[in-house]
Amino acid sequence: MELGGSRHSAKFGSYTLMHLGSNTIVDFQLVQKPSDLAVFLSDNPNLTPASRNSSEALILAGGFPGRPHMIGLTGRGGAVEQQVSLVQRKMSDLESVLQQKDIELKESETQRSILEQDLATYISECTSLKRSLEQARMEVTQEDDKALQLLHDIREQSNKLQEIKEQEYHAQVEEMTVSIRQLEEDLSAARRRSDLYESELKESRQSSEDLKRKAAEYQLRMQKVKEQGKADAEEQVGKLEKTNTEQQSKIQELQEKHTKSFRAAKERSERELERLQNREENSDSLRRRLRDTEVKRLEMVERREIKLKEEIQSKAQQIQQMAEKILVLEENLRETQGTSQRLETHLKQKEKLYEDKIKVLEVQMKADMADKEMLESSQSKFEEEVSDKCSVISDQKAEEMISELRQQKFYLESQAGKLEAQNAKLEEHLEKMSQQEQSNKSRVMEQETRLRELGLEHEEQKLEIKRQASDLSLSLQERESQISNLQAARLALESQLQQARSELEDTTAEAEEEITVLRAHRDEIQRKFDVLRDSCADNAELNRQNFYLSKQLDEASDEREDRLHLGQDVDRLRREVADREMHLNNQKQVRGLGVCVCVCVCVCGVNLVTLKTTCTMLEEQQKLEGERDLKQRLLEEQEKLQQQTDAQKTHIFRLTQAPPAGGVLP
Repeated sequence: MELGGSRHSAKFGSYTLMHLGSNTIVDFQLVQKPSDLAVFLSDNPNLTPASRNSSEALILAGGFPGRPHMIGLTGRGGAVEQQVSLVQRKMSDLESVLQQKDIELKESETQRSILEQDLATYISECTSLKRSLEQARMEVTQEDDKALQLLHDIREQSNKLQEIKEQEYHAQVEEMTVSIRQLEEDLSAARRRSDLYESELKESRQSSEDLKRKAAEYQLRMQKVKEQGKADAEEQVGKLEKTNTEQQSKIQELQEKHTKSFRAAKERSERELERLQNREENSDSLRRRLRDTEVKRLEMVERREIKLKEEIQSKAQQIQQMAEKILVLEENLRETQGTSQRLETHLKQKEKLYEDKIKVLEVQMKADMADKEMLESSQSKFEEEVSDKCSVISDQKAEEMISELRQQKFYLESQAGKLEAQNAKLEEHLEKMSQQEQSNKSRVMEQETRLRELGLEHEEQKLEIKRQASDLSLSLQERESQISNLQAARLALESQLQQARSELEDTTAEAEEEITVLRAHRDEIQRKFDVLRDSCADNAELNRQNFYLSKQLDEASDEREDRLHLGQDVDRLRREVADREMHLNNQKQVRGLGVCVCVCVCVCGVNLVTLKTTCTMLEEQQKLEGERDLKQRLLEEQEKLQQQTDAQKTHIFRLTQAPPAGGVLP
């Protein structure tokens, strides 16, 4: 008999009863009494009603030899047969159900083995994923450490560079202050020189007034000299007429003497020819000598005639020249009067020019002071702007600003040099004026001393006055050219100042634009680092979730009874694994982005280094170009100075040239 899923067998007397599950099979071999069956049924109370009915039906059907004793039960046979058929049907149904159950058990066992294999593979995959996540975490942490180290190094380098730039900037500011002080000293010296020039101009005005007085005196003396010159001219005309008559008489006498001598020579030659004809017996040598002597005598006579004719012509020319000189003296007297008036007007014009120059110098001094104040204000503003921007501007901009400051310093130094050159030119001009005034004074003294000797030296003085007028006109032209050069230099300086201001404005605008670009680049780098940090935080959260899921998997492996829940968990875990794989791919992409950002940072560093080198190269090129321009300017100024010195030397040579026999004034 089998009860509760187990098989049991029991023997009662000569029969065997088998009970399997809810069905009981009774095998009767030898049943002697019905009471034995009743005893068996009473001894086995666990038999189901169906088994009891089936056993009774079998006994009644004649399953044992005591059948004759149960003929009385034939009335129940039909019902028992029906029950047996029902039982058989039920047994077939039960057998089919059992077979289905066996199949289901086998399928459940195969599913169980598959699930166990899936769990094992999932556990191995989870462990491998844990290891890969730990490795990725370590790599990300290492990359984060490297990025932080790079950022720290970059910040340290930027701080060091800022300190170096600040030191250089302070040094340059000190140099600029020193140069500004020097410019102030130069301005004070220029003011002193302008005061000296004003005093010298006052003295020159006084000397011009003295010259005017002396010119008036000279006019009176010139009138007297004119009257005396007229009388002297009349006397000279009379003397010339007398000399002409005397010379004409002498010429006639000489002509008579010449004719007489010519006639005598002819007679002598004829006589000698007659003698020669009489002396034909003489040798050829004597004839040749006579011929030579005759030829020489004839040549001497011809030369004397030519000389006499030339002397006559020269004396006639001298007479004409004397008459012309008389006319020229009269014209020169008129010209001297005109030149004296012109000198007065010229002196007045010079005074006006000097006053205008003084005003121009004062205006230039005021403009220089205003430029100085503007430079100081711009320097203070520039210092404030630089102090505000030093924390933001990169290495390249700082170096460019330093180069601009150097250019400004060089430009200020060049302006100071130009101002000094202008002051030197003005000093030289004033020295020339003082020398000219002294020379004029010396000339006045010489004229006072030589007015007494105007009788014979009147012609030479007129020529000297003409030369002086030409020299004065040349000097005036030179001064006008110098004034035009000074005005052109002033215009050039103003244009250079405007260009420098425009260049400063352009450079400041470019610097601001590049500062904005650098700020945007810095914001992008900061945003990328924030994204990396967020990805690291997400990675940490994913690692925590993975650990929690691993715990859940361990708990799920212990809970094998809930297979459906396990299947759902497995599906969910597979989905999560897929999500994690996607997230790992995203993490790898983020890590690639981090590497790209690091590479970009390195490239930026390299670009900064290259920009530094390019800035240094540009500074060197600018220095070389500035030195070349300076050399060219110096050569041009040297050539100009050489030309001016040559012109001054020629002028001085003309002025200091020794006068001919009469003593020409310089």
